[in-house]
Amino acid sequence: MKAELSAAAKAAAGRPAELLDAVELPRDLPAPLATEWRWWATKHLQGAIAAEEKQGKDGERDGGLARVTAAAATLLPNPRRRTRRA
Repeated sequence: MKAELSAAAKAAAGRPAELLDAVELPRDLPAPLATEWRWWATKHLQGAIAAEEKQGKDGERDGGLARVTAAAATLLPNPRRRTRRA
C-alpha cells in the first residue's frame, strides 16, 4: 500500500502547483522561506491528492489545501500574537 501511495503522489506532482498558486503568502515573506514553504506545501498536497484518489478519503485535497493556507498565514511573526519564551 505504501508503494502504491508513493507512486500516486509522484503521479500527482504537477497538480499541487495549480492549487498553491491560489494561496496568498505574506507580502514581506523572504524568498528562501517562500521557497521552503512551497516545497513543504507541495509535498503535503501530493500526499493529500494520493490519499483521496487511492484510499478513497473524500475531502483530503480540500483539507490539505486548508492546512497549507492556514500555515501560510503564520509564516511571519505577528506582534499581536504573544508567545511565552522559556
